[in-house]
Amino acid sequence: ESDGLFLIDHESLNILDANTAAVEVYGYEKEELLNMSIDELSVDPEKTISSIYAKLRSVYNRQHRKKDGTIFTVDITATYFVMDGNPVQLAAVRDVTERIRTEEMLKEKTDHLMEVNSALKALLRQRETDRKEHEDAIESNMKHLVLPYLESLKKSTLTSNQRSWIEILE
Repeated sequence: ESDGLFLIDHESLNILDANTAAVEVYGYEKEELLNMSIDELSVDPEKTISSIYAKLRSVYNRQHRKKDGTIFTVDITATYFVMDGNPVQLAAVRDVTERIRTEEMLKEKTDHLMEVNSALKALLRQRETDRKEHEDAIESNMKHLVLPYLESLKKSTLTSNQRSWIEILE
């Protein structure tokens, strides 16, 4: 995808020339663009005018309007020079709407993954707490219920096979 290029009279802000990409992006015929001033393409013409007069070389996330009324986001890179004794600006305009949509989608997905990750960490902590509680309960049951019973069994008359089983249980 090519950038739309505009040659602009720096004093009047009239569009002196535009490339095919500019025609395609904005939806105007080239002759229509050549009868317009550059601020007519902007949703916020005052910002456009002040940026041009301030000779800003880069402007990001500016809202422009196509012929059909569609608003889209552009990044603009400008170069200022004198041509035939007149101050002009060459502006390269790039439609970044899709990039911004993609960035927003990635941010949403990242935020969602971070939420899921936090939930998983909480679940893992709970599982670890539950595991520890179960281990403690088993150990307590062994100490208080099984081992005393084994001690009383050991005091009784047992076969060697039964004594072996008790030793294994201990």
